[in-house]
Amino acid sequence: MSIVDQNAERERRERKFAAETGTAVATTKTTAVAVADNRSARDQYLDELAPASIVMKSNKPLKEVSLKKAFELMRKPETRLVKMFTKASPEGFAHYVLPGGYVSSATAEKIKQHPLVHASKDGLFPGHDQTWRLGD
Repeated sequence: MSIVDQNAERERRERKFAAETGTAVATTKTTAVAVADNRSARDQYLDELAPASIVMKSNKPLKEVSLKKAFELMRKPETRLVKMFTKASPEGFAHYVLPGGYVSSATAEKIKQHPLVHASKDGLFPGHDQTWRLGD
């Protein structure tokens, strides 16, 4: 039952009660007021849609990319292994093949140990690499 139907039903019951008891009932009419949204389309998007995707919490474990699939993906140009810091992992970070998907820490270490994989030396601090590429 919609709100309009509920309000009409409530008013009908109040009038019936007033007629039976001999009391007066004052009813008010409610009107909805809409305020113009002067925000830009970008701001509206960020306020309405983006938080749902940013704060997405799922109980499902991430689908893991296998070692073989990770190497297949890393053969493509511009694909890399990336170490990202996150609160979702007990270690404080997770590895991803981008584009591709999540890889476990053990798989990431195997990828890093491969002789054709090279660190990009792009970490914030020296000796703390964040991306690795296959090839030159």
